[in-house]
Amino acid sequence: MIVTSRLREVDTVELRKKYPSTRRLLTLWNVLLIGFLLFCLSLGLYFQIQKDLDRRTFAQLRFQLMEHWDPAPLQAAPPPRDSGPDPMLHTPLHLVMPSDRQQKWSELASAFVLVRYYQADLKKLVDMGGPREQPDEHLDEIRSLLSGNREDAKYEASNSFEHWLMWAQRVRDEQGRVVGVLELGMGSKPADDLLGDVAGSLGIFGTLALLVGVLLAAALARYVCSPLESIVKKMQRVSAGDFQARAERQGPFEMQSIAVNFNRMVAELSQVFESQRRFVADASHELKTPLTSIQTMVELLRDYQHIPGDRRERAFHVIERELARVNNLVHDMLTLYRLDESKLQPEQLDLGEVLSELAAAYHPLHDHLDIHWEPIRAELVDPAGCERAVRNLLDNALAHTTPPGRVSLSVRLQSGGLVIEVSDQGTGIPPEDLPRVTRRFYRSDLSRSRRSGGSGLGLSIVQSWVESNDGRLELESELGKGTLARIWLPQVEGRKTSQLD
Repeated sequence: MIVTSRLREVDTVELRKKYPSTRRLLTLWNVLLIGFLLFCLSLGLYFQIQKDLDRRTFAQLRFQLMEHWDPAPLQAAPPPRDSGPDPMLHTPLHLVMPSDRQQKWSELASAFVLVRYYQADLKKLVDMGGPREQPDEHLDEIRSLLSGNREDAKYEASNSFEHWLMWAQRVRDEQGRVVGVLELGMGSKPADDLLGDVAGSLGIFGTLALLVGVLLAAALARYVCSPLESIVKKMQRVSAGDFQARAERQGPFEMQSIAVNFNRMVAELSQVFESQRRFVADASHELKTPLTSIQTMVELLRDYQHIPGDRRERAFHVIERELARVNNLVHDMLTLYRLDESKLQPEQLDLGEVLSELAAAYHPLHDHLDIHWEPIRAELVDPAGCERAVRNLLDNALAHTTPPGRVSLSVRLQSGGLVIEVSDQGTGIPPEDLPRVTRRFYRSDLSRSRRSGGSGLGLSIVQSWVESNDGRLELESELGKGTLARIWLPQVEGRKTSQLD
């Protein structure tokens, strides 16, 4: 056991080196998920703020134009459907240049707003406002507006220290001909500074949120994995032979369900191993008694060559009787093993023929036995086991019933199934023994069972055969009045039970 435990520990260490733990994986994936969500949220927030700042910049330029252009600009077309939350910012304007070409250029421009005006031949007539270092010119955008169908264009320009948001708008004369392009621009340094502050704040708060997420992920992994780790430790104890180990019910529903099913499995395994241990001990004890008698008789015949003939015959009789007991015991044990391991398919059985053979075998020796049956054919698992089960019930009843007490066997169809009943008017079974008489090697009356040659496996064989056919064995008994043993076999799908005409 110590060697096995050491080997198991070595296997566990090797697995731990080769594979990461569930707690570590769960923590890592939760941290990655939280980090990814925080990154996406920060990135989305950053770009949304940038978009809002750009929209406000263009709104300010538009307001400046609407306020100081003379005559007042008109909307060239209704706003498009997909223009967003502020459709007026996306509605093209209709600018008209008066015939005298006089505009309030000084009022339209300011220290923050750059104003440029290009004629149709790309000659720049107005260049006012803005800082000393103005952004680069984009004549390709101007040329595109003059020759294309668009009324306006938005683009970016830059100088050595900041980016600019530029808005170009076509200008027409009073007859509707395109005579030039008005270009307005505003530097984005204040917005860029604000975005830098926002990015720094997002980085700080994102880092703090990630640290909190790591702690929460570790707590969640511990909450989920602690019950699993506890169950693993209990499994190691069970594999070492400690069937008293039980898992604690803790954690979420699935873990508690695993703990409940693990405890049930360990309890069943404990019963199985205890049953096997008890079976081996009882079988050894049952075999020891006849083998000791046989050994004693063999030594007697070997050491005393000139013993009287009657004693020699008696010794041979004892040897023969004990060998018969050993043979019956081994046969019963093999029968139980065959029933426990049976994977047989149902087969047809003529119960009338079986009961006729039983009547012919038992009636000459037991005139106080009554057998009643109906001509029935059934599909049963292990048909030979049916005769063995009925024989065991009859042998028990006959062994505990003396004339004028009666023993009765009946077979009939009832409630869609097959009913086999064996009743007697014998000594009965004590109430405290009734729940245990189907256990292997259990005897209600030890001395009489041994005298009758019983192995203590008769009712166990009956119980195993009945269970292999999905039936049930019912026992009713009263001391001094008798016992009733009833086998009920259901008529299930794929299995036929019918009464012959």
